[in-house]
Amino acid sequence: MHHFKNNKALFIFLFGIFFLQNIFAQKNYVEGHIVTFENDTLSGFIDYRNWKKNPRFISFRKIKESDAVVYSPKEIKGFEVGEEIYISSSLKIETSPIKLKELTDNKEFLYTYEMVFLQTLIKGDKGLYLFRNKTKSQFYIFENGSFDLLEYKRYTFNDQGGKLLRENKTYLSQLGQYLSDCASLQRTLKDTKYTIKSLENLFEFYYDCSSSVVEFQKKSKKPIYHVGLVAGGSMSILRFKKGNRSSFVKDKNLAPSYNFTGGGFLEVVLPRNFQKWSFYSELLYTQYSIAFEEENTTSTLGLYYDLAYIRLNNMVRYHYYLNDLKLFVNAGVSFGVTVKYNSYQSDESKLPAIFGEISSTKPTPRGTLIEFGGLAGVGLKFNKFSAELRYEKGDESQSFALLRLPSHRFFFIIGYHF
Repeated sequence: MHHFKNNKALFIFLFGIFFLQNIFAQKNYVEGHIVTFENDTLSGFIDYRNWKKNPRFISFRKIKESDAVVYSPKEIKGFEVGEEIYISSSLKIETSPIKLKELTDNKEFLYTYEMVFLQTLIKGDKGLYLFRNKTKSQFYIFENGSFDLLEYKRYTFNDQGGKLLRENKTYLSQLGQYLSDCASLQRTLKDTKYTIKSLENLFEFYYDCSSSVVEFQKKSKKPIYHVGLVAGGSMSILRFKKGNRSSFVKDKNLAPSYNFTGGGFLEVVLPRNFQKWSFYSELLYTQYSIAFEEENTTSTLGLYYDLAYIRLNNMVRYHYYLNDLKLFVNAGVSFGVTVKYNSYQSDESKLPAIFGEISSTKPTPRGTLIEFGGLAGVGLKFNKFSAELRYEKGDESQSFALLRLPSHRFFFIIGYHF
């Protein structure tokens, strides 16, 4: 219970970081244009959200300072923004469930109709289009003046041994007819899965096979990798707590230990959500030294520790854009291995040396070589440089001289990525 209370604030931070997208929701008006049903093209600025699902509406401004006008698929013919093209269309949408526990033995398709913004994946003589909602992704081709759904469904089959998974792959025969002017396509077609990557590969094979030219293809966004170095200072604060057989009679606050820290990092920036989220891994050298004395009526007791760690820190990081600056917050866990351990305990008697030695020095019982902790921090980025203030709460696994030794560390770290 005591350990939980000490970490309560950190747990709240870890929980709250995942809601920062809603707290720091930003408008992102970038250059784009809309096309009216009268085929007029209006240039301006569109609130581009790097959509994971096809948007139900968009916000448009002729100039950035003007009031926004909201358009639905029923009001415009389409729009283009952020290297993405959307077309308004009334689509046939398959509504069967896709989760394994919700599948039935009905292999027939279930449909509804809806006016949506349909995303262009490949545009040319043969086109591929995507509609993605909160349930699933569905793909379309354009033929004879309309968008046709590529039909795919998973269902169950009752066998004597139980339920088996089956697939209705009507889309393969549809694609075979649609791309029939490429005779060598069949071998690639039979291995084509109902995914963006697999279908794009099929269409790329078709365009290489035929004399057709691709007018547009949506670029796949990939993670960005940053490798760099960090260096700075740390302030370690430790508090001894009385053990069952401790010579120390009460809790003590020790003077902070100020030390150098440094290492390297790898940051993987996720491509969606405007690259606001990333995974950050860091290999860091840390150390601290403490010296403590306590006097009583008969003796002076002393403890000395000099420890160093190699720590692997893994964090989730969120970025908030402030013009040329990026504010970031991160939180995660730390795993440390001891690489240096020097310690001793002294006992100097104040009594006359009647019975022999009046002082002694001996090594302390060795603590565990591994320490776990929780991390939270906030910082700023500018170009390739970063500066961060970080807090780390270590566990109480380090039991020195029969005393629990939880640690609190504060870091100021400067980083540079190549």
